[in-house]
Amino acid sequence: MGPRLLAVACCALVVSVVTHAEAGTRWRGGVVEIQVEPSLRGLEPQAVRAVERAADRWSAVPGAPELQVTTSGDERALGYDPRGATNSLVFAPEGSPLVGGALAITLLTYDADTLELLDADVIFNGKHRLVDVTSCEPDGVAAYDFEGVLQHELGHVLGLEEDFEHPEAVMYPYAPPWSTSSRSLKEPDESALQGLYSTPIPGAPAGCAARVSPFGARLALWNWALTLGLVSVALGRRSRRGWLKVVLSGSAVALLMSGPDLAWGEERVPRTNAVEVARSDVLAQLEVVGSLTRWDGGVLYTDLQLATRVCEQKCGELPNRLTLVGGSRDGVVQVLGREPVPGVGAFLEVVAPPPRDGNRFKARQYRTVFKTKGGESLWIQ
Repeated sequence: MGPRLLAVACCALVVSVVTHAEAGTRWRGGVVEIQVEPSLRGLEPQAVRAVERAADRWSAVPGAPELQVTTSGDERALGYDPRGATNSLVFAPEGSPLVGGALAITLLTYDADTLELLDADVIFNGKHRLVDVTSCEPDGVAAYDFEGVLQHELGHVLGLEEDFEHPEAVMYPYAPPWSTSSRSLKEPDESALQGLYSTPIPGAPAGCAARVSPFGARLALWNWALTLGLVSVALGRRSRRGWLKVVLSGSAVALLMSGPDLAWGEERVPRTNAVEVARSDVLAQLEVVGSLTRWDGGVLYTDLQLATRVCEQKCGELPNRLTLVGGSRDGVVQVLGREPVPGVGAFLEVVAPPPRDGNRFKARQYRTVFKTKGGESLWIQ
């Protein structure tokens, strides 16, 4: 009998499972309900059992919330609904602008003041081959263990960050093909979860305004923007340790080369000194000078206006607009990827595509590529 596939796709690219939220995001209660939607449940009857096993492993960690698995009759919309949030596990058979090139991704929504998690949705990418690797033999085509990928994503549902320090950990962000190692929790995973939930969430500040429902102001998306299929954006941002490189998932990214001005939600800032370009591969630096965050259903999108501050090449072909999934509005923050959407004053770098060195797991392979007017590919990081 052939291998039992939970998802089948032709793409053989090695990709990462990515997501991240602000450190300290966690659930307030002792029980977190996760719902297996029909799209995931319909792939294979054993999919629900795989979710239950993965949930039980996390729930067994001392101090962790209990993950309760439920099913639904109708597919729920992704994103945050303050009238009744649902933590959905869904499958996108043809891929999704939200998931981009990742095996799976988690969309998190949390309270901007207390960091309390309010909603978590996991999307599994049907453009990659997700299988029960215990039921089949390697056939020369990259395939990934569905239950292992699921185990990683449920860690994010609970609020855990990526663990770059421990390659053996479930929360390490890169998934090797044909491996079940991510099914079993490791000591770093359990320690991180225990530490996260060892501190109670503070109460909401007195007198805070009620949140506005995102469903009261639906805005049309730029349809063409969602067809780009971009994977991730890496940007430079200032911190106490200087300028850091961080990876930001931006699967639904729009690069606008021209167009009318938007009504920006933040005041545009005057030009500041750009960071000195020290690396030879940096072609330009773009500063975020304007920002507008909007709801589309339960998903936040942030439109950024960019200004070129340093430019070595292709100066007339650089984007002046960028749209990312996520942002902060109405008292909540939404994150799709490893870092929140950059704010006004952040710098983004434009680089030439790095050479492939045989290791396709490296984070540098997951930056956003855009085409210049001349058809050349450049990367924003």
